[in-house]
Amino acid sequence: MKFWTFWKLISYITDVPIDEGFDLEGNKLQLLLRRGQLLLASPNMIYSYGDRYQVLREAYSHFEVYSSPPENVLLLGAGIASGLQLLYSKGIYSNAVLVERESLICRWLHSYVISRLEKSNVKVLCEDVRKVLDSLNDDFDLIVVDIFVDNLVPAFVGQRSFIEKMLELLSSNGLALINITREPAENRELIKQVEEVLNDLSVNYHTFDVGQKNIVYGVRRK
Repeated sequence: MKFWTFWKLISYITDVPIDEGFDLEGNKLQLLLRRGQLLLASPNMIYSYGDRYQVLREAYSHFEVYSSPPENVLLLGAGIASGLQLLYSKGIYSNAVLVERESLICRWLHSYVISRLEKSNVKVLCEDVRKVLDSLNDDFDLIVVDIFVDNLVPAFVGQRSFIEKMLELLSSNGLALINITREPAENRELIKQVEEVLNDLSVNYHTFDVGQKNIVYGVRRK
């Protein structure tokens, strides 16, 4: 414990490397301590950063997630569970299913994060999110789609079949958040696809810009 506390203190001065490896596409993944919290990054993207993960932190506030605490949460592209750690920081201990396809990230989740979330019933599924969606039958009050391969959002996130299946898992008053970056150009095409699908479905949605880089869709069923 003293050893860990020492490195947390050092991390307020400089990043402290914890571990590294590669994803299925060969992109480097790094797990660091930064200012006392774990940060997960690829070469061009921060995937998670404890309860300081800016995109979800601002999106949760904008879409009033904290004012209606979700009982059941589904994180698609869990990273190291910033989506759940943000709720913890507000004293909200939701039950959660964390879906993450990268076995290395799953190992880091189990090694460094899950033990700190003991107030929740947390289930980690180390699988492709599309397979998981086909197998889940639960209702979720909050679904977060935060899926990246480095800075690219996989094309399936913009497919009608994926969005429909994801929305089927929402509770009657549930909220789905879809995070997409505007760069590179492939992501901008995906943004158009997502909006075309949402406009064609029976849903209410609006968008929220996090800086100039990210757009987050807040979606509810009608």
